[in-house]
Amino acid sequence: MILIVLTIAFIVIVAINTYKTAKENGYSAMGWTALSVVLFFGVPFVFGLTVGMLLFVLIGETGAQQFLENYVLLIDIALLVPGVVASILVLRHVSQIRDDDIVAGPPPPGQLGL
Repeated sequence: MILIVLTIAFIVIVAINTYKTAKENGYSAMGWTALSVVLFFGVPFVFGLTVGMLLFVLIGETGAQQFLENYVLLIDIALLVPGVVASILVLRHVSQIRDDDIVAGPPPPGQLGL
């Protein structure tokens, strides 16, 4: 139960910070926030399906079911880690200041308009 509350609190905080940071640095705030949330939930879902299918293929139905029941908390935490990493990487990307408007150097001679 506490893992669910911490997960929801984490994604809300990351989504708010991603939105604010993306907006401040000139990125599409809604797009990057949506990407962060989708990755947070999508990556563990895909990993969960993959791990579940591998367990059923390698161990068999009864062995995989018993394994999942015994280690459900550990599996939940292990599947959340890639989602957390993906969301933090998105936040890290939008925190970089764009250098589109920064001039590379002075104009070449004769281009000053004097």
